[in-house]
Amino acid sequence: MGTGGGTRFFALYAHRDHCAPSPQTFCISGQGCQEKKDCSNDGKTASMNAMQPIAPLSTHDRIWILAPHPDDETLGTGGLIQRACQTGAAVCILFATRGDKNPWGQALFERTPFVWSDEAAERYAGLRREETWRTLDVLGFKTGPDRQVEFLEWHDQSGTSHLLTDSAQAISALRESIVRFRPTRLFLPALQDAHPDHSALAVLARLALGTDLPFSAPDVYAYLIHQSKREKVSGQPVALTLTPEECATKRRAIECYVSQLVFKPQRFLRFAAEEENYLHESPVTLPAQSSWPVQMVSIQGDQLHVRIQSKIPERWGGTRLHLIGVSADKKVCTATLPLTGSREISLPLSSLGAPGQLFIKFESGCSFFNKMGWLHVLCQ
Repeated sequence: MGTGGGTRFFALYAHRDHCAPSPQTFCISGQGCQEKKDCSNDGKTASMNAMQPIAPLSTHDRIWILAPHPDDETLGTGGLIQRACQTGAAVCILFATRGDKNPWGQALFERTPFVWSDEAAERYAGLRREETWRTLDVLGFKTGPDRQVEFLEWHDQSGTSHLLTDSAQAISALRESIVRFRPTRLFLPALQDAHPDHSALAVLARLALGTDLPFSAPDVYAYLIHQSKREKVSGQPVALTLTPEECATKRRAIECYVSQLVFKPQRFLRFAAEEENYLHESPVTLPAQSSWPVQMVSIQGDQLHVRIQSKIPERWGGTRLHLIGVSADKKVCTATLPLTGSREISLPLSSLGAPGQLFIKFESGCSFFNKMGWLHVLCQ
């Protein structure tokens, strides 16, 4: 629980060691991959032996969970939800999108190719809402004064658009929910999640937390659902160890999302692991030396320089660099720059509102999932 100081950040498999080669130069790195242990495996995973347990929940805790889509609350925090309900902690789950834009998955589930209409999207959103309520029931989550569910009703795959073109309203919506619930702990998507909705909501939530909150700053944790194949993770995670009963219940809850299990069900069921792992994260510095597309960020005077490392052929097109500047008075400025051959971008820092911090993301036009999420850079 926070006690009035700065918000403490944790992240599931998302921490990076701090490294600033020079006062105004930041490079990026990832090292050392952690593994998750399945409940059916009796052997301990060596890389997790030294993991510290998460601080125990209590009846005084107020847990706020941000789910980009229906199912993320269970994949990332299904064990936590059970434990909170058993402990008597208050829980609020905010679903950002309706999960209504997955035509390929919907076509497989409904066994029809005719799923590209608005009517089909509404039908799919309704199905996923029904699955959500069944899932929460399995997890022991019963709505009431201390068990709240909220829906922003955003369209699926709209997170980046909300962040880049409608950030003020999106931040306000998240802040309103947070202030109303007054949480002691928040569980958010990871900044480095490869799904653009997840990483965009991670930025929006952090911007909402950066506003003046009328209560003690909560502890913040992040969960990672979609990890880039080239992304390695470092750091010492904090674990919520599930009992065999909690693990089995989480698996049954995941199985309630029938519409999501038609393609590679084991990809979802692997989240019914013995542990839900989170990691302490400092969100204001960048570590060093990586194969990430954004290889280096530097500031020289009023010039921001970003070096890109990418093997995507220029002829594919659609590669872009998104930048978000946040000033000391919390004003947000955004810019999107096309990458047409140049692998080093320079622009006046003042064009982003003289920011004290930056969020930077490389986006390719050849894949829905990203090679990286958003990088959070402290400029001053």
